Amino acid sequence: MPQIRRLEWERYAQLRSAGKKQGDAYEAVYGKKNQASASRLEQRPEVRERVAELMQAAGARFDLDRERICEEVARIAYGNIGDILRIQNDGTAIFDLSHVRPEAREDVTRIISEITTETYMEGGGEDAREVKRIRFKLYSKLDALKFAAQLLGLDGAGEKAPSDHIPLAERLRSYQVEAAIESSAGKVVGIRR
Repeated sequence: MPQIRRLEWERYAQLRSAGKKQGDAYEAVYGKKNQASASRLEQRPEVRERVAELMQAAGARFDLDRERICEEVARIAYGNIGDILRIQNDGTAIFDLSHVRPEAREDVTRIISEITTETYMEGGGEDAREVKRIRFKLYSKLDALKFAAQLLGLDGAGEKAPSDHIPLAERLRSYQVEAAIESSAGKVVGIRR
């Protein structure tokens, strides 16, 4: 579907496909907040189709689809810190990927959101020794499970989604679109919530 002839409707569709809520998109285009008008505009077939088309194009551009997103979320939800840490006899833990199959290493390390290394001296004089501390921060298993439930439609079956509801997969696509738009403008970007 080509761009919508009415420029306001096209701009509204672009903002909605980038993750804006109905009221916010309407206000950005028309300069006033009017939820009833936004809802009516959202129901127009040409607007609804254009929003879906823009979101699908963004997903294809970044090779996103429901299955791939579900796989990534499942890796986080079912990841196990025990796969990458080994507890020694003295009770200390060490980072160890030696027992993980090489083809599975990437999957195992995807549960890690942050690694911080700190080096300091412990003790004094001749007894001083260098200590290296590594801290791991994992992605939230609970959040990943909630996302998985939402993607699979298991979050409140039978409940009607609000009219302003944007499914997770579509929000993820919109974050990627925002990042691409900002990176093309030369800004430092990251995926925002």
